[in-house]
Amino acid sequence: MSSTFPLLRVPQVVLSEIVQALTPTDLTLLALCSRRAFNLVKRFWKKPKNAQLRMDGRYRFHAAIIIGNMYYALLHVSSIQKKLSERPVELIEIRGTKVQIGYFETGNIYWSRKDFETYWEDKELGFKAVMDFVSELFSTDIHTVEFLYDTYWCFDWVQSRQKTVNHACLGDGMPIEYLEYHKILETCTAENLTLYAFHVQEESPKELTFKKRNHLSIYKTYWVEVKHLIMMDCVEIVIEQPFLEISDLAEFLKHWLNGGNGRLKYLSIKRRMDFDTNEFCQREFPDNLVFVTEEREYESELVHTGVIPKGYGLKRNDGAVASIFWNRPFNSFAMYVPTDITI
Repeated sequence: MSSTFPLLRVPQVVLSEIVQALTPTDLTLLALCSRRAFNLVKRFWKKPKNAQLRMDGRYRFHAAIIIGNMYYALLHVSSIQKKLSERPVELIEIRGTKVQIGYFETGNIYWSRKDFETYWEDKELGFKAVMDFVSELFSTDIHTVEFLYDTYWCFDWVQSRQKTVNHACLGDGMPIEYLEYHKILETCTAENLTLYAFHVQEESPKELTFKKRNHLSIYKTYWVEVKHLIMMDCVEIVIEQPFLEISDLAEFLKHWLNGGNGRLKYLSIKRRMDFDTNEFCQREFPDNLVFVTEEREYESELVHTGVIPKGYGLKRNDGAVASIFWNRPFNSFAMYVPTDITI
C-alpha cells in the first residue's frame, strides 16, 4: 500500500534542510509541480559561489548547472514531433505554456541516469522558456552558452537578457563556413570565448578585429598568424596552430617586450614539434634574459598548466618577467607572466 508525503506542509525549517539535501535536478522537478513549490525551492536553495548555469544549444538542447566538479542536467528540450509515443509523459506548465515532459535513460553497464525532456511545438521558444525558468529558480544568470554555427541565436538571446555573459563556446570540432566563423569571432561579446570548429577556408580575412576579452581559445584552425596574436587584447590566449614558426614566436615576444599585449598573463600555442626554449631565449633575447628560480603553477577557470618549471625568462623594461617554457602535457609553447615577480 502506497501513501503520499505532504512535503510542502512540513515546517519551513525542515523544508529548508530538505531543499539543501536535494540535487539541482531534483529541485527542478519539484519546482515544476506548482507555483508554490517553485517559490519554496527558490526561497530555500542556497546558491553556491561556484554554481554555473549552462545553456547547451548544440545537438540536444538542454539546461545544466555545474557546481564544483559536479554536472547536473536539469531539463532537455525537444520538438513535439520527435517524441517517441511509447515514452511515458506528464503535462506541466513552464512560463505559461503547457507542455509534455518525459524521461530517457543514458549510461552504460557501470552507471545510468534519467534525463528529463520537455516537448514543444516551437523548440527555440521552448529552450528560451526553460532557460528563463531555471535561471529564475536558481537565482543565477546564464554563465556559459554552447552553440553550433546555426544556433548562434542562443548567445544573441542570452546577451539580450543579461548584462554580461561569462563564457561562449562554438562547436565540437566540426567544419564551419568562413563568414559564420568570423561573424561569431567579431560579434560575440562574451568575456571568455572558445572556438572549437574547423575553419573551412584556410586564409584569414584581410581585415579582422578582436574584442577585448579575459580568455580566447582557438582550436582546429590554421589561419592564425603572428599579426593576429599581436591584435588579441586578452589575459589568456590558447591557440592550436601547428604551422606557426619559431621566428613568429620571436616576433611576438619582441612585441611584448616593447610593451605590447600588456594584459597578457598566459599564452599557449600548440605546435607540430617541441624545441629548446632555453636555447631560444638565449639566442633571440640575450639582453632581456633572466633566470626564474621558482617553480609555479598557473590555474584559472579555463586554464590549468600543471607545474611551470624553473628556467629562462624574459624581462621587460617595466620589470615584468615572462617565464618561457615548453608545456609537454599539452605539447605547446607557453608563456606565463606572474603578477608577483618583477626584477
